[in-house]
Amino acid sequence: MKLGSLKRVMMSDVPGAEPWFQTFLNYYNPFATQVTQALGQQISISDNTNCAFMDVDLFHNVERIVTAPVPGCVGVVARKAAEIVSGKPTQNAVAVNLSIREIDGVRFGLTARFPAPPNYVLVRATGAQAIAHNTLTIVTYAATPIVSVGTAITYNGTDTLTCAIPGVFDVVAQNHIVAAAGGTRATFILTNASTRSAGVEIPGQAGGDIYASLTEPCAVLAVGDTRRLQVYQNQTAVAALNTGNNSYPYLSMRMIDRLTTFKARVSCLFLGV
Repeated sequence: MKLGSLKRVMMSDVPGAEPWFQTFLNYYNPFATQVTQALGQQISISDNTNCAFMDVDLFHNVERIVTAPVPGCVGVVARKAAEIVSGKPTQNAVAVNLSIREIDGVRFGLTARFPAPPNYVLVRATGAQAIAHNTLTIVTYAATPIVSVGTAITYNGTDTLTCAIPGVFDVVAQNHIVAAAGGTRATFILTNASTRSAGVEIPGQAGGDIYASLTEPCAVLAVGDTRRLQVYQNQTAVAALNTGNNSYPYLSMRMIDRLTTFKARVSCLFLGV
């Protein structure tokens, strides 16, 4: 609502007013004028309280000790959005959850958590794949992911998921090999060139297909780190990955947290008495 102009009250506006009314108007008119002007210009917190704003650079989930810029500080309030300083993804601002620990009324410990944005990719095979005898083989998938959300994970269209924004990720995979007796079936989550971060070996069996589920929880990934699914069999000349019974070999990655190297600038309001 826009305020109109305020007319000063005069003695002549109140015929028959007692002399004391002039004393009242001497206080009322300046007060009413100042309040109306302040409301018209939007009253700010800093103009009417003992407080001060301070921008604080905070790493994700790492406490920083700061000295309050006002005496007798009784609390700290942060804006809901922070400006990204490092570890910068595509967006320029992030949500922030700020925890405050009062130390002695002058110093405060500030810990910010910047929730990870939604990032999830799942790729799966849509047809059988031959696995040669006694050979480590990389599982291939359809060219288009089943699910792809966010920009922290990329897919090369064949067999590899790659980290594009550093963070903490859950990696989950499943393999499905046709039934055959004898020998061994092995499945591994392959990290970068040749490191295995998870694996399982299962004896071959004739009575049913072999399923292997693997999880690599809370994997700390840098930009360029990759994940692939690797399989092995030594029972027959050629075994096959199966996509029957609605059970498909798949590989997925989901970002669950940021790294402590992620830094953002948080605007904090320090309130004093």
